[in-house]
This record gives sequence, structure tokens and C-alpha cells, in this order.
Amino acid sequence: MMRFNSHGQCNSKRLFSMAHRSFIAVLLLVGACGGDTGSSPVENPLFTDEEYNAVIRQAGTAVISPAYQRFSTNTEKLSQAIDSYCQAVAVQENVATSLNAAQVAWSDSMADWQYLEAFQVGPITEQAATPRNMIYSWPLTSPCGVDREVASQVTTLPTSLNRIGMDAISYLLFDEDLNHACTDSVTETQGFNDLTDQAKQQRRCSYLKLLVADVSERAQQLAQAWNPEEGAYTEAWIADTSQSASAKANVLSDALVAYMDQNVKGLKLAIPTGIASICSKSSCPESVEHPFSKTSLESIAANIKGFRDVFQGSQTQKEDDSFSGLLVQQDGSSLSERILASVEHVLAKISDTGKTLTELTQAIDQAACQASTSESRLVEACAIHADVKVITDDLRGDFLDILNLKTPQQVSGDND
Repeated sequence: MMRFNSHGQCNSKRLFSMAHRSFIAVLLLVGACGGDTGSSPVENPLFTDEEYNAVIRQAGTAVISPAYQRFSTNTEKLSQAIDSYCQAVAVQENVATSLNAAQVAWSDSMADWQYLEAFQVGPITEQAATPRNMIYSWPLTSPCGVDREVASQVTTLPTSLNRIGMDAISYLLFDEDLNHACTDSVTETQGFNDLTDQAKQQRRCSYLKLLVADVSERAQQLAQAWNPEEGAYTEAWIADTSQSASAKANVLSDALVAYMDQNVKGLKLAIPTGIASICSKSSCPESVEHPFSKTSLESIAANIKGFRDVFQGSQTQKEDDSFSGLLVQQDGSSLSERILASVEHVLAKISDTGKTLTELTQAIDQAACQASTSESRLVEACAIHADVKVITDDLRGDFLDILNLKTPQQVSGDND
């Protein structure tokens, strides 16, 4: 049954919140971060410590550190854009224009973050990935939880992860319905829908400023930690004697493989398309990553680009010092080329869709979906899932076998 708010309007946000809870448990099962092989060394490592360390050093200094710096820079711009938007709300002038600028700034910052999501290693994974979840906690996001903070006019951020971070900012910037997403029994939001639009926007602005200030500060801390001139995390990791060089390389490969397999292929594609059993319908478009900004496919593309750049190494530095380079040393050049070709293929297909993932996953015919492949694209969303599966099959199989790397714990089974 469709639910209606006090004004007689269908509350699609509430429907999203209810449906969203049905698959949150998946995150707890597969984890939000890369794999974890602990400190145990790879048995019979194929390469020298110097070769493993060169892979880590290039990934850290040429890819990861610059990416965190970009994210930090863009979150500062996002903060400025939100300030401008809130000033416009206060005087009710140029509100639409300033809101659009803030949305663009969020999209730029989120693209940077999604690139980083593909290789979750280092400080972002400490304390059970709390640093990551403080910045971006999807799929734990709760629109009602955010609205409760907005309506309460809080002056400090809550500790609940599903009410903070880039996902909460997205909801407040892109959701066009200013009414709350909670049921009538939630006390904090009672009376909120009776406020004027300007009053609702101002309360949202107050919370937006808290959110973006926290995200920007955390982004700066991570950028400093990875910066070779400041925290120098890459060299500190290499110098850490509690792990062998091969084990550290395996931590990095775990992060890449697990995220591509469990998050991109699984959470982001298999659930919305109905391929994963957690979706009990023909498809679950309400479970897409960005229901409000409608940038789910753009985020998937950024994830894949992040994977690619760590896998093949920076073109501005020695590409031999990468997982691709290690494959070449072990006569796996054809595999490396195949993986990179598959990456460019799926990026091109995503770019060519012309639709959002929500649109692509409406009322899917599961028979056609299951029959979709990279070549036979009967249902485009399912074909994109198949495109990614081509990559993850190679990663889970020949990539780990040829380099004698351990399989991430999260991908020991495969249901999608």
C-alpha cells in the first residue's frame, strides 16, 4: 500500500527508507572495505620484497595520495558552495542557481570519493572502517534519521553513521520534497511539514553546514596522512615490520578484488537488477546507491577507474611497479591486457547508457536479465553487471593464481 503524508502526497522517500532497510544487512555480511588477510605472509612469494614494495610505493604516491588531495580540495569547494546556497536561502535570492552549484560541487566530491572507495587501505580502514563510514556510510543511509536531526535543529553531529557524511549531504541537496521521510509516530519530526519552505530549507542548511565541515576536516586529515611531505603513510607502511612485503601487497590486492566483486558487482548492481537473492522482486530500483542525485552509474564508473589506476599503475611513473607489471613478469601479459580491455569496455557502456540506474532497473524481465551478457545486451543494467563480472571472474581466478595471492575472505563464495 502506498503511504501518504499529512498533505495527502505519496511519500516516496518513506518508501525508499523502508525498502532500503531490507538489504542493509548485506553490508554487514560482505563488509564495506577491502579484504583482510591480516599479517600472514603469502606462501612462497614469487617476488622480492623490493618488487612488492615498489607496487605499494607507486600505488600510494602516484595514485592514492593525489586522490585524497583531490577529494580534500573538492570538499573545501563543496563547503563554500553550501555556504553560498544557505546565504541565498536566507535572503530568498538565486536559490535555484546556488543550489545547482552546490549539487555540482557535491557530484565532483563524490566522484573523487568513489574513486578512493576502490582501494580502501591504510587510515581509512582503522577502527573497523569508522573513518570511511564517517565520510560515507552507504548503504546505511537513513533519510528519516537525517530529517530527525534537521527537525531537532541540532548544533553538534550525532554519532549515528546513517545520519552523517556525504550520503546525508546528498539527501539534503538533491531531495526535492522538503517534507520529512519519517512516519507520523516519530516525535522529532512532528510539525515539521507545517513549516514554510524557507524555514525547512534553513533548518536543512544548518545541518548541511555541520555535515560538510566534518567531511571536509576528515578529508583534510586523510590527505595529510597520505601526503609524502606530511604523514607519509606509504613509506611508514612499507617500513612496518609487523607485515611481510608480500602480505602488504596482498592487503592492497584484497582491497581491489573485494570492492570490485562485493560492492560494485554485488551491492551496486546485483541487488538493483534483481540478480541477487536479497532482492525478492523482479528488480529493486529503490536500492540503487544514489536515489536522490541519480548518479549511481557515475559512481560505479569512478570505482572502476580507481581500480584500474592502482592495477595498472600511474602512466606518469614506472608502470612495471604495479600488479599489471607483476603479471607481465609471470607471463600474464595477456591477462593484464584482457582485464584492462574489459575495464575500458564497461566504462564505455556506462558512458553510452543515457539513463540512470534507477531508470534502467525498473520492472526488469528476469529471464532476459539472466540471459544478458556483455555481447547480448538484452537488459542493459544486467549487461553492465555481466561486464563487471567478466573483470571480477578474472580477478578472483587467474589474477590471484598467477601472482600467488590469497583470496579475500569476502569473495570466497559468489551468489551473483
